[in-house]
Amino acid sequence: MLLAAAAPAGATEPAREFGEVVDYPLVFPVGGDATVGDRSGFWDGRSDGTHHAQDILAPKLTPVYAAATGTVVYVNYSRNPAALNPERCCTLIVAHDDGWESWYIHLNNDSPGTDDGLAWGIAPGILPGTRVEAGQVIGYVGDSGNCDTIEGCPPHLHFELRDPADVIVDAYQALWTAEQALRAAEGAAPACTPAGVAPLAYLLSGTGLLRRGDSGPAVYELQGFLKLRGFDPGPLDGTFSSATYQAVQTFQRRRGLDADGVVGPATRGAILSLTQQSRFARLVADGDALVQRERGPRVRELKRWLLLAGYDPLSIGPRFSAATTYAVQAFQQATPGLAVDGRADLATRLALARAIHLIWPGDCP
Repeated sequence: MLLAAAAPAGATEPAREFGEVVDYPLVFPVGGDATVGDRSGFWDGRSDGTHHAQDILAPKLTPVYAAATGTVVYVNYSRNPAALNPERCCTLIVAHDDGWESWYIHLNNDSPGTDDGLAWGIAPGILPGTRVEAGQVIGYVGDSGNCDTIEGCPPHLHFELRDPADVIVDAYQALWTAEQALRAAEGAAPACTPAGVAPLAYLLSGTGLLRRGDSGPAVYELQGFLKLRGFDPGPLDGTFSSATYQAVQTFQRRRGLDADGVVGPATRGAILSLTQQSRFARLVADGDALVQRERGPRVRELKRWLLLAGYDPLSIGPRFSAATTYAVQAFQQATPGLAVDGRADLATRLALARAIHLIWPGDCP
């Protein structure tokens, strides 16, 4: 059984925003060959608004596991063990010991081989107030609730994750990590990691520590960031090497942090503060193109990116010169899918971010 790590007693939870990507420790909640898929479904539209959950498809009656140790607080939205609202079958809410909650919706309500709505897809003994362990069977996949009324809606677990302030967060990264741990424990090859959608998305969305010996998308983006800021992390290969460790220490000293070489909340916060500065934030978010004769901090940052990618703009000043135009054109010419016009539009700037390792390129076929 895979157990999720609990938060330290008395730990103060940071404020989160609706839809924030978190790397919360949990057990993958669906058995069989179920997978979290290759993208988050949090922001998918629904008739009543945002989906705010991750759907995990699986055949009916596939076991559903508690994602973390805690207490069942609602069965079919009832707290009363003597009145379980069978007409609202079947949903569970588990309060974790650290104050978080996981919601399990669309559990089975059909007899095997039917769509009769007469079954009970909650595991025996699961009632409001029941203690459950991470990895314990608590129910079974189905298509109850509004899924039962939507033509073509497949059986699945609608999984939600809420922080101690009842803010619904994007659980995709946490589920993906849990699935990889499950695959590793079973001796299966790990699933691929989809490409990042924005600069430093994997690095800044994670909450776990990054240290020597780690590898993956967050380390890859960390190395790209360090290289851009003038710190040598060694090969940009996604492996937290001794050179990366030393580069992190140097960055931490420059920012007045404890130079332990470990990327935790304080170091991530320092990185985030730098990315929120206008020159960086507007370069990756603004939709307008940068063109010749423009001036400003965005142009200076663009030139740094071009130089790091191997396209020399001749100076790192604030003016978009003819040499900058030529450098942009050369990059566009070498990058499939870009218009070769010398204008640094958002597509060109995001492609540059990928070229200098600020965006994980993905390893899916």
